[in-house]
Amino acid sequence: MPGWSPDSKNIVFHSQMFNSEDQGNIVIYNSENKSFTNLTPGPPANFFINDQHPAWSPDNSKIVYSRYATKTELWITDSDGTNRHKLVDNENVDSEPSWSPDGSEIVFTRVHKLMIYNIDAHQVRPLSSTATIPNQQRMPAWSPDGRWIAFHAYNSPADQSEIYLIRPDGSDLTLVTREASWGGGMNPSFIKIQ
Repeated sequence: MPGWSPDSKNIVFHSQMFNSEDQGNIVIYNSENKSFTNLTPGPPANFFINDQHPAWSPDNSKIVYSRYATKTELWITDSDGTNRHKLVDNENVDSEPSWSPDGSEIVFTRVHKLMIYNIDAHQVRPLSSTATIPNQQRMPAWSPDGRWIAFHAYNSPADQSEIYLIRPDGSDLTLVTREASWGGGMNPSFIKIQ
């Protein structure tokens, strides 16, 4: 799941090129000089860490990602790999982050439920809805205008995953795909057409 930097010069992605087959790092590929940079260097010997799901901040200065060690947590780093630290301290499984276009919030998955982290207030709130959403919500993506969050959801692994849209305040839940006619969908992403 690679992602372009807002300045379109770099691609960030999860890779095992700098580590063992069982562990992964957040790596940046510079498309101009064709170089690779490991933003999350290897852990101490015999200590398992897997970094994945990186997402650029809109101002190009930071990258948020999920880190699995003894549990899965959200971490953040400057885009040059400095100032790495845990974003939220909790006992839950936090992963799959996506920045809001204005950089003020991050939507992410917490134990298969969508949550929003406010950066200035350092607070987490559920992305709730009055409508019923399947209980496995995954891979949120913020629209470029900030008005929608897309995600896929299902009730059990045997179910077909469907694409949904929802407002950041939890309103206007909309089913985009329908299993019978569309065959479901996964991992939505927005594109900005100019």
